[in-house]
Amino acid sequence: MVSPLEQIINFVKENDFLYDSSHPMYKDSRAKDKKWKELAAVMDKDSEILKGQWKNLKDSYNRHLKSQTNDIWSATKKYHNWQWAKQMEFMKPHVAFTQSNMRNLKYLPTETKCQIGDDKLSSNRKCHLDAVDHLFLSWAKTVKSFSPRRLLETKMQISNIIMQQEGEQLEEEMENHRQSASHATVFSLDTSLNI
Repeated sequence: MVSPLEQIINFVKENDFLYDSSHPMYKDSRAKDKKWKELAAVMDKDSEILKGQWKNLKDSYNRHLKSQTNDIWSATKKYHNWQWAKQMEFMKPHVAFTQSNMRNLKYLPTETKCQIGDDKLSSNRKCHLDAVDHLFLSWAKTVKSFSPRRLLETKMQISNIIMQQEGEQLEEEMENHRQSASHATVFSLDTSLNI
C-alpha cells in the first residue's frame, strides 16, 4: 500500500509543471490549483493541506541534501538518512541552494542557462557551469578559509591580475580593429584604382 506522502511525491513527479521552473506552465497558478484539487479529490483531503505537505517534503529534501555536505548541516543527522530521499531525487536539479551550499560542487546543477555571475545561480533554475566556473568555485572554498587579512590580500591580487588581463585584452582588440580598418582602407583604395 502506498503511503499518503509517497502518493504526493509520485503525483508531483508526474506533473513536472508543479516543480520545474523552466516548464511553460510553471507560473500558471490556476492550472496548479486545479491539479492539486484533482489529487485532493482522490485522497479525500483539502488541497491546501496537500500543498503544505509537499512544501514540508521539499524542505526536508533540501535539509537532506545539506546534511550530505561538509558544512554545518552535515551535523544534522536527522536528515542524513531521510526515508524519502530516494523518491525525491527527481527534485535534485530544482532545489534552491543557498550560498553556503555552493562550496560543495557535487550538488551543483550541471545543465543550464546562466553563468556563474548571474543571480540565477542561487535560485531554483538550473545553471550550466563550465570548466572555468568550476575552477573558480573550487578555489572559493580555499579562499573563504583564509584569515580576514589574507583574504583581503588575495582578493586584491586577483583583482590586479584580472584588471591587467582586461587591459591587455582591450589593447589587443583595439590593435586588431586598427589593423582590420587599415586593411579595409587599402582594399578600398586598390579597388577604386582599378576602375
